[in-house]
Amino acid sequence: MSTVNITFRPANLEDADFIARFVMAAFHIIDLEQPLTAEQQQSVDVVVPVVQQTRVLYSYQHAEIAEHNGHPVAMLLSYEGENFREFRERTFNQLPFFTPEEIAAMEDETRAGELYIDSLAVHPDYRGRGIAQSLLERVVNRAKDQQMLATLLVDPENPRAKALYERSGFRAEGRVNAFGVNFYRMEHI
Repeated sequence: MSTVNITFRPANLEDADFIARFVMAAFHIIDLEQPLTAEQQQSVDVVVPVVQQTRVLYSYQHAEIAEHNGHPVAMLLSYEGENFREFRERTFNQLPFFTPEEIAAMEDETRAGELYIDSLAVHPDYRGRGIAQSLLERVVNRAKDQQMLATLLVDPENPRAKALYERSGFRAEGRVNAFGVNFYRMEHI
């Protein structure tokens, strides 16, 4: 597993479509190995303007991009938990995926004092090269520098992701119900 020729950088506005696609892939709404259906492309198109904003969950300002030879191949999206409820409301008021009742019923994914890892996705052609682990290490170090706790949620139906997070120093510390799933809440120890 080598991250040779992989560089990391903060995302910018021009990355909005890439971020939107990879957020949708992290949520298992699209498959990065398959061409998008018209409906999936519409979903991505709805997310792009949200990514282009600030003070929303999926802002480009919260994303770090991994590139191979100048081309984006992976993305990690993280943010401080302090403004989570405000950002969640602002984000999901613009997205047609959940009703206000469904959003209100969701437990908070994060809280003040945490640097929350919302989404992580690596293009299938680049998996197994240590890119996800490098992105996780970078965000964990940022959390430590800010004296915050790095946290994330992982779907119990995704044992490969849970194993990656455990190898990266995360441990399950309870459950959180969000998006109709009873996720494991994981904290970096």
